[in-house]
Amino acid sequence: MSTFKSSATRNLGATPTTLYTAVSGTVVIGLNAANVYASELPIDVWHKRGSNNTYILKQFRVGPGQTEELMKGNKIVLETGDELVASTAISNGFDILVSVLEGV
Repeated sequence: MSTFKSSATRNLGATPTTLYTAVSGTVVIGLNAANVYASELPIDVWHKRGSNNTYILKQFRVGPGQTEELMKGNKIVLETGDELVASTAISNGFDILVSVLEGV
């Protein structure tokens, strides 16, 4: 049976941080990023499978106090163990919410 779930990450910074790890066949249906810093910031988001990293967004700029829906209606299919990872230029720059459908 498929289940909707979400994963929240607060205070994303310069250290790459795993936003979500797939536990079964999963579809990413939403990825929101809120810039909680006082200036425009870039954000990188990538898919990690084993030792392979593939960028979903590279240096995507979000204005101060702005929230962006980074998926823009797209979907990403993850296999068991796949990760979504992100980082930005400074400490405590973004809050992130990932929405998924697990068990597909």
